[in-house]
Amino acid sequence: MSPQVGQQALDSDTDDNKSTISTISATSTTVTAATAATVTTAVTADHPAEPVAAGVAPLSLPQIDDLLNDILEKKVFERIRKELAQVQTLQQERNVLQTKVEQLGASHQQTLSRIEQEHEKIRATNAKDFAGVVEGAKREKRNLEEENGRLQAKIKEQEDKMSSLEEKQKDQASKIDLLHKKLEEQEQRRKVAEQELSEAQKKWTEAQRAAADFGVVLDERKAAEEKLKSQAAALQKKLQECEAQAEKSKKTVDKIRSFVVQPGDLTTEALAADFDLVWTHCLNFARSAVNENLPKEVLENKVAWHNLETQFVRLPLPQSNSACAKSMRAIVILLVLVKALMRYIFTSTYFLSQAGELDDVLNDLAAKDTGHESFVRRVLLRPFADNEATKIARRAETVRDEVVLSVESIIPQAQLPAFKSGLQSVVEKTARTWIKFQNNKTHFRVSSEMNNEIEENAQWKALKLPIVKSSGNGNGNGSQFQDAPPDDRLIAVLFPQLFSVDQQADKPIRPAIALVQSQLKEAEEENKAIKVSLATAAARRRSSEAAANGSAMRPRTRSRLSDASGPFLDQH
Repeated sequence: MSPQVGQQALDSDTDDNKSTISTISATSTTVTAATAATVTTAVTADHPAEPVAAGVAPLSLPQIDDLLNDILEKKVFERIRKELAQVQTLQQERNVLQTKVEQLGASHQQTLSRIEQEHEKIRATNAKDFAGVVEGAKREKRNLEEENGRLQAKIKEQEDKMSSLEEKQKDQASKIDLLHKKLEEQEQRRKVAEQELSEAQKKWTEAQRAAADFGVVLDERKAAEEKLKSQAAALQKKLQECEAQAEKSKKTVDKIRSFVVQPGDLTTEALAADFDLVWTHCLNFARSAVNENLPKEVLENKVAWHNLETQFVRLPLPQSNSACAKSMRAIVILLVLVKALMRYIFTSTYFLSQAGELDDVLNDLAAKDTGHESFVRRVLLRPFADNEATKIARRAETVRDEVVLSVESIIPQAQLPAFKSGLQSVVEKTARTWIKFQNNKTHFRVSSEMNNEIEENAQWKALKLPIVKSSGNGNGNGSQFQDAPPDDRLIAVLFPQLFSVDQQADKPIRPAIALVQSQLKEAEEENKAIKVSLATAAARRRSSEAAANGSAMRPRTRSRLSDASGPFLDQH
């Protein structure tokens, strides 16, 4: 029963209804129960499992009972008549159901009879299908029995409902007596009930609106879920494509990595120490190469010394075996060796046979972008990584041959094989050491000048002379370097300066090692004395030749070196 019907029932209540309450107490219980059942059934049938909107509280059973009591007090006769009519209707339905059951029973018997007749016909005409027909008949029989059982259960249910209504009618009779006492209270509560009904109506409306909104929200949510599922599928597909591309890129990167040398990560301090060892090896080799005295025939070889003086015009080269002369010869060997190392060994890569424009390109690139330079350098180093030992040996042979060609005139023939093998070993050690610089992440280079000029703002220090020890001279011990006067003139760079190259500026790691003018004084004086002695000896020889002209037997000519410069030739 809707709130509007309850309101109308309250408004149409009259005194006549109140006077007749006592006469219908016996049937009011049935009306109340039937009405409640009807309302509940109708609501359940029309609105199955409707959700209750948030903020709208459902009516409790006591509230429903009070509401029904109020309604019953006002419309008793009319409701009783309606309920009695419903009872009669239920009885009629019961009779109809009983009639249907009887008809179904008769139909069942007829069907069984017909089935048996058909069964006999089918059995007589087609024995093969007999089992199937019998099974179908049994199945139909079971269905009919089940239908009959359902009808019987429904009849029993209706009978139970009738019994329940009768019991409720009896219970309601006792409650009717209490209604007389509550009439006055209900009159006072009428206004409150009207207000509650109004609020209930508003809540009902709000609940319906909320239910409608909930449906809209639910539809929107479903649409959003479908959209998200579609987007998720698209993203999953894109992710798979990205993973495939990433795998392809990874293979490409791995292939590219196989084309480059993996960079080393040695510290600058460790590499600088290795560079110091290279200098030490070169110096020790040059020192050991001149330790032995040159024989007389080498010291008297004017062509060899003339070629050396022409090639090293700034260096005095005394033709003797003094410590000073040996030091100058060691410097010559050192200069030739280091120049060859710079040309063939101290290069950014061994891609080309010797240093040149490629080193300049890599140096410029390192000054702009160290990462780019490192990659290009490692690509160029990769071909050299295969058969590294063989290729190092070939480069060392090139350096050895070039050095030997320049200085073999001041190396005794007996010592030449040892000189070549020692030189080969030094160059190979240097090449293996320099490979560490080539493979390092940081780009390193050496100074480009190896003459009397060095790069602007370059750092250098002077080598202490003499390089080799003479009798009574202790210069072989202690520091290898000495302080040079500020205004002293640079004669030659004996070993290059080491730099690390980045995008900001070249950072000096080790200074160059040089020779200055003041260090040549002793060698110049000795060389001058030897030349004066040689000139005097030549004059004497010419006088002797003139005096002995015409003689049958000419005297044997003495060596100009043994006559004039004996003290210099015999020094150790």
